[in-house]
Amino acid sequence: MGTDATGTIVGSSYLFATARDFARLGMFFLADGVWQGERILDEGWMRWATTPTPTDPNAEYGAGFWLNRDPADPARTRAYPKLPADFYYANGHQGQMIGVIPSRKMVVVRLGMTWGSDWGREEFLAELLRS
Repeated sequence: MGTDATGTIVGSSYLFATARDFARLGMFFLADGVWQGERILDEGWMRWATTPTPTDPNAEYGAGFWLNRDPADPARTRAYPKLPADFYYANGHQGQMIGVIPSRKMVVVRLGMTWGSDWGREEFLAELLRS
């Protein structure tokens, strides 16, 4: 993990890892905070982390994860209508992503680098789901 000039870990970014390591992190999220049979995160933490924060008027952000639905209002328009409502993701620098789709037991990691915010996330993931 990267640090600032004082040696404090920069929690918003600078986690350098391989695609496999990021995929393992995604699998850990998918398993509700359990790794190799051992509960690491408190039960319910992932549900809390993937629930919209009360101050987000669009209900698209939880506690560290971007969301594709609002569990309190399932009729609300999703950010990515072509993707399952339970899709959530950790959004990294320049399009890097750990995406999780629990209903498909699927984790997708993208380490690509894209200037700007739109690298075609929805189409890319929708195509993966179709295949």
